[in-house]
Amino acid sequence: MKDINTLVSEIILQYSKKSTKNVSQHLIKLQEEVGELAVAYLMSINKKGHSKTKEQIRDNFLEEACDCILIILSLIGKAKYSKKKTIEMLNKKFEKFCRVKVK
Repeated sequence: MKDINTLVSEIILQYSKKSTKNVSQHLIKLQEEVGELAVAYLMSINKKGHSKTKEQIRDNFLEEACDCILIILSLIGKAKYSKKKTIEMLNKKFEKFCRVKVK
């Protein structure tokens, strides 16, 4: 299993450079994947008809979420951000994201 740094590096440095899609096309693909993620979520809360098992629904939600993550990382690479800068920003945003304020 690869760690997050390796995954980010491979996606940014390898896939995004090999892909023939431009930034606009990646954004459109991201919108498609977010739509599929929304459908998977609606299925998980029984707001959309389906014939899948609970496990299949959970797996589908995870699959669509991972598709979104991969497209976003690919988009970052297509926009020519370095691995270093991307990891630094992810760490910065992660720290902010994880702060919990107790009232």
